[in-house]
Amino acid sequence: METLKGRFDIASALAETFKGISTSVETNLHRASRCGDCEWMRDVMEGRRPFYEPAEDQKCNARIKATNTKATIEMINERNKLGATAIWLAAVMGHVEAVKLLIQSGADLEISDIKSQTPLYAATKFNHLECARALLEAGANPEGCDRNLTTPIYIAALDNYPDMMEMLLRHGADVNGRRRTDVRSDKGENEFRGNLPVYMTLVYRHFECFRHLVLGGADLCLPPSINGAGCSTSLLNAVLRYACDVRYMELLILSGGILENERREVAEFVQLYQNRTNGFVHAREKCLKFLTQWKDHPMRLSDITRIHIRRKIGQKRIREIPEMELPRRIKAFLSFRLLEL
Repeated sequence: METLKGRFDIASALAETFKGISTSVETNLHRASRCGDCEWMRDVMEGRRPFYEPAEDQKCNARIKATNTKATIEMINERNKLGATAIWLAAVMGHVEAVKLLIQSGADLEISDIKSQTPLYAATKFNHLECARALLEAGANPEGCDRNLTTPIYIAALDNYPDMMEMLLRHGADVNGRRRTDVRSDKGENEFRGNLPVYMTLVYRHFECFRHLVLGGADLCLPPSINGAGCSTSLLNAVLRYACDVRYMELLILSGGILENERREVAEFVQLYQNRTNGFVHAREKCLKFLTQWKDHPMRLSDITRIHIRRKIGQKRIREIPEMELPRRIKAFLSFRLLEL
């Protein structure tokens, strides 16, 4: 049955999610990969040890013998009842040598489990940096699976993994989280259902992750939450609402997160939050003081110039600033390593 345009096709999503799931409990390659035992894995893939336990599926053992005693790519990519492949299990447990062995053996890097979590997503979730590096260098998609509403970079922002986030960005991850192209607003614009990664760094006060996202070109003018979670209409509101320290406010302003024509909105926020006593009062007071000074004084020309240059460069090229043929001090200035020329 044809689905309405823009609606989520649950039948297609479930069909893809459960495609190829094994009827057996688990193969010996699954068990070896979970343990990170590379010798056992080689024995299984090369036919020296059975791929299946005889009690589970004797027919599959016969199939291995019929293929020169070696496991086929299809068998290496077989999913267990939870949809996990051998490389997924190796990645989630942090066994980097097992991950590399399976990559060399031709394992599919994009097969996800029943939650639509790819091996890279699993490695990111448990902060297994070297496993994630091996997967990315082998060509894994840094955005994860399209059927999953969150991405690896969102998980890194949520759980405060700045090193993981930096590596994901270096391999081309979308700094704003994946933009859903199949969901449109009343205005016909593409929207992201849920909170943006940069918003989550403010909720949980993960400054290093916030800094990576801002320097990576995060769009600070997008609505932080399309579905209304957090009841926030701007990142400025989030900084004050969650009592982030003044570093967040400084970087938000210097990177163009608050435009000159929003001074009236700033005045309203200052009035709204100045008498609040809940949460981290001292941190909020410093932010309000900095914000009031910004409201009463124009931005420096150098700061305005940096904002406009970074916007002209664009998100895709902004991470290439260190490699651009520019004077060292200019590159440092554009990367916020030097705040004044």
